[in-house]
Amino acid sequence: MANQLVRVERPEPVNPLPETPVAAPTPEVAQPTPLPIAQATPVVEPTPPPAPSPTPSPTAVAQVTPTPSSIATTAGGSWPTYAPGQMPRGRLMNVGDMPELSARGVGSERMYLSGNFVVTASGQNRAVLRSQGALSETLGIGGRTSNIRVIVDFPSGVRPPSDGSTFNRDSRRPFLITEVRKTASGEVNVYVREVTQP
Repeated sequence: MANQLVRVERPEPVNPLPETPVAAPTPEVAQPTPLPIAQATPVVEPTPPPAPSPTPSPTAVAQVTPTPSSIATTAGGSWPTYAPGQMPRGRLMNVGDMPELSARGVGSERMYLSGNFVVTASGQNRAVLRSQGALSETLGIGGRTSNIRVIVDFPSGVRPPSDGSTFNRDSRRPFLITEVRKTASGEVNVYVREVTQP
């Protein structure tokens, strides 16, 4: 018997499985290589040499008389001033009433100071006064005003009287009393303002 070629069919499965698609291979992506980071080097600038201090030139030194602390002020204030005799009504007092007033205080009552005064110190906007009667009291001739100082504030633009001058303040041109204080040594300081126009 001679050999014959016979066609053989491929057998089909009984339960065919669905064909799973084959994924195409993912192309490889090259990862970037990190670049090296350069390190910053601090730049140090040279420090300039210190400037030479100026050499003071010799000048004449003026002799300054120290100002008493009671009259040392930097600037005058501003408050109403009146023509003589036209100030608001208030109680008129004299220097001898000040020790009693220092004990009870000024309060809200308007009070004025009258009397005969001598200037013992004068500054830019302030003067210190004593009663003219205080001189005789220091010599032992009665009275109780030798330990009383009157410190007067003058408004801006008004020049205080000069040191050593004397003057009288009556009911038409009194000073306005703002405060009365007694010190530990027993001295009475009376703070007043000039409220009448020259």
